[in-house]
Amino acid sequence: MAAPDSMPQAVILAGGMGTRLGAEAAGIPKSLVDVDGAPFILRQLRLLVSRGFRRAVLCVGYRGDMIEDRLGDGAGLGMELIYSREKEDALLGTAGALKKAEKLLENEFLLLYGDSYLDFDYRAFIAAFREMDYDIFLSVFRNAGLYDASNVRLEGERVIYDKTDPDPAMEYIDYGAALFRRRVLNEFVPGAPEDLSRIYARLSREDRIGGYVTDRRFYEIGSLDGLREFREYMRTRGGQEQ
Repeated sequence: MAAPDSMPQAVILAGGMGTRLGAEAAGIPKSLVDVDGAPFILRQLRLLVSRGFRRAVLCVGYRGDMIEDRLGDGAGLGMELIYSREKEDALLGTAGALKKAEKLLENEFLLLYGDSYLDFDYRAFIAAFREMDYDIFLSVFRNAGLYDASNVRLEGERVIYDKTDPDPAMEYIDYGAALFRRRVLNEFVPGAPEDLSRIYARLSREDRIGGYVTDRRFYEIGSLDGLREFREYMRTRGGQEQ
């Protein structure tokens, strides 16, 4: 068991191509899209460092060499970075990429998507996770259809998740940060393309996913509208992660 004040390893799924971003991501992985003079993933990592994270695994796929060339071993950030690489012509999906990285992962870890910027209370999230025994602990946001289709219902601390056929009563959305116990990866099929949303749906039916509510909205660069909003958000902060 980790010490109560220690920060877990971070894992970032950074294999995406950014097809919805058009010319903004032409020839580069989505994580390297520029946000006011710095690639998105650098801003993401700086935020994590500011919150106390010191170790991260980057799961890279499309043009992953460009990400590694840009970030190296993370020494310049004050963070240890290691890489799990997928073949560009055989991408495995979010769950498949995570399974491929399994040998690099610690007993508990924070999972993030490579296009999400989540400025919330990570320490409170981690502390709540360590008080429970869920295999996966999802951060959720009361969305009510505002930013995207809501896909989560809470029953106390228990998450009911369905992204493919959401219940109209679902008012929450998967915020984009999840805490994992590595043991759950024993159930993932190695080498098989798979999406985490399907696994979340199954495990939630088995009462194995808990939820943590945050009231801080998320930012993402998976769409041009999202990229525009995030750039504006960073301008309001003077271009600095805080």
